[in-house]
Amino acid sequence: MMKDYRSESKTDRALTILLVVAIASSLIALAYVIAVPKQGETFSEFYVLGDGHKASGYPHNLTVGEQANVYIGIANHENRQVHYYIQTWLVNASFVNNETSINEMYYLEQFDVVLDNVPVNLDDPWTTQWELNYTFSIPIQGQYKMWFFLFLDEVPSYATNLTHMFDYASDPPEELINLAVNNNLLSLNLNLNIRT
Repeated sequence: MMKDYRSESKTDRALTILLVVAIASSLIALAYVIAVPKQGETFSEFYVLGDGHKASGYPHNLTVGEQANVYIGIANHENRQVHYYIQTWLVNASFVNNETSINEMYYLEQFDVVLDNVPVNLDDPWTTQWELNYTFSIPIQGQYKMWFFLFLDEVPSYATNLTHMFDYASDPPEELINLAVNNNLLSLNLNLNIRT
């Protein structure tokens, strides 16, 4: 025989109400978790590969004007469409007492591409989303690092409207090297020895 709700003690009624509220709250929370799944970490893959699409076989010793190539790649895991910009620079710098001193800094070129988000799937084999077979030649001799900078959505104003092979040492674009050295800019670099 079922007891009438009104005949229960105040404590029993309070516990019943509390139980109903707890169950309702749990159902609402469950519906939210199902409807709005937690987003994972967002990031962009940025890589430079050498011969045979491998992390080896990079060009290091070149002669002035000799053509070389690398593969530059990006994959978008930012959970949104992203406009990417890649800039390449040729830099001769010294690192003394944790200070970067830029001797020469030549702008090479810029590429851009708009990529849709690609979900990360660890169960499938890795595949490229966007890749560029980048061919270059260096018209001057010396010891350099070729820097590859990746910008998302926009390029800083001080790094726009640049001239190919102009030396920007002691100019605002030097900030790119400081950002890269301090891991505040997605960047990669190759050591190059250019001889005559």
